[in-house]
Amino acid sequence: MATWRTRFALALFCCLAVATTFVNKHVLSNLKFTYPTVFQSWQTGTAAVVLLSMSALGYIDLNIVPVNRSVLLSWLPAAMLFSGIIYSGSVALSRLPVPVFYAIHNITTIIQTLLESVLLKKDPSLSSQFCLIFLAFSVVLVAASDPEFDQMGYKWMMVHCVLSALYVTYGRSRNKNSISDLEKMFYNAVISVFILLGIGVSTGEVYRLLEFPFLYSSQFHVGCMASGIFGAALGFCHVFLQKTEFSFSMGIIHSLNKILISLLSLFIFNISLSINMAISLIMALCFGVLYSFSVIVQKESDQRAVLPVHDS
Repeated sequence: MATWRTRFALALFCCLAVATTFVNKHVLSNLKFTYPTVFQSWQTGTAAVVLLSMSALGYIDLNIVPVNRSVLLSWLPAAMLFSGIIYSGSVALSRLPVPVFYAIHNITTIIQTLLESVLLKKDPSLSSQFCLIFLAFSVVLVAASDPEFDQMGYKWMMVHCVLSALYVTYGRSRNKNSISDLEKMFYNAVISVFILLGIGVSTGEVYRLLEFPFLYSSQFHVGCMASGIFGAALGFCHVFLQKTEFSFSMGIIHSLNKILISLLSLFIFNISLSINMAISLIMALCFGVLYSFSVIVQKESDQRAVLPVHDS
């Protein structure tokens, strides 16, 4: 049974997901901060500092000193994928409306399921397969009915989805006992700072930052501070919930969060929607929820199948 702490963590997780998305969208689109390497370096750097501070104060346990080279090397491919995920996600979010971003994001689920079926020999249930087919169809309809179709935004979104699916699949193929979730967060953050700053310096993006018109704006400073803190807190909540009874339902929680964030974004940002596109978005987001529900049903069925049968 859920305690008040887990309920509070779940509510906080949902609120932080909304806040993080809106702050990032505001900085990237409204303020037109088109420097993703700098923006994501700031966010991941903030997360690394928060993790180190909490470890130093004794609130969390980070087993990072001395550095275990074998563990670090085994997680390095995932950390590199993570860098690509946050970079491509920033570019896509800056160019696409929030509902479109989350509707197209469901492609990650389709690619991830295909990868796990081929590499990990995990076949989805029949109901999950039907949901994935309708999900793919509705995502295509979203792109086809978009009155402000941004080709570059959709391309970066596809990159984001592919990398996200590869990251999840790689993580699930690793030994779960070799590295904790908090250590994964830390390594992802630190390695991403070096990778993204290196790209930013080599491409000249860091130097072009001085041309940003809102560089000395308090609105920009608050937005960057909030994005870093909210992102780190969101990661903490996710790790905490993964260790509670809600871990079984994180998929459907993420899917419902997408609907909540997409709905609220209509009142915050200026979004052009046709009737056909609105229907397509609803279909894509709802089929995402149905797929997550079918996965939960399959897990419960698998658990009952392995339980010992007692004679009455």
